[in-house]
Amino acid sequence: MSVLVAAISALVAVLHAILVVPRLPEPAEEPLPDDPPKILYRDLITPRNMIWLVVGCFIFSFAITELPTAWWPLAVVYIGTGSVLAGIDLLTTYLPLRLNYLCLVEMVLASTVLFTVGPGAIIRAIAGAVLASAIFWLFWRFSRSLGFGDVRLAALVGFMGAAISWQHFMMSLLAGTLSGAVFGIAVAIFRKLTNQNQGIFPYGPSLWLGPIIAIAIS
Repeated sequence: MSVLVAAISALVAVLHAILVVPRLPEPAEEPLPDDPPKILYRDLITPRNMIWLVVGCFIFSFAITELPTAWWPLAVVYIGTGSVLAGIDLLTTYLPLRLNYLCLVEMVLASTVLFTVGPGAIIRAIAGAVLASAIFWLFWRFSRSLGFGDVRLAALVGFMGAAISWQHFMMSLLAGTLSGAVFGIAVAIFRKLTNQNQGIFPYGPSLWLGPIIAIAIS
């Protein structure tokens, strides 16, 4: 299972990186004065980044080897398209709206396979997407510690986690939050030691990892 899912996920990721990412519209807002200029989306498609993307897809796929067969198509989309989205955030601190929506549509289509195990999983996944987005919207609305892109990304995380079970939904949000905290502290310390501007922290990759961590440890 893991080799097949990894290979297809990597193919999906590469196709999205080559065909979709260069065509994404650049964000309209200007970077903050102390921040470096944003890397253009088309400039992200380099041999080194593509290698890291493929390697990441294989690592993430092998981490969820126990996932039942009916969930494979959903996992392929979440890892394949989702890793491109998370990678863009990691390198630019932006989560492109169109790619986020594309990933969500692909996940909904892939989840139709779950009708083979009953409609409950799909209903649960949709509810999880709405609930996760609502939770992160509250954080965005009242704390302003998150970007709105993270609110949209939370829908993907909630969809993936809840499609498996409500327990995985809760574990996904918890794992994503904790890994984000650890990563954020590490980045802050590194920037402090190297006298770099603290700037904006890309929370998306850690949040996206939540369901993968939840599946791996369950």
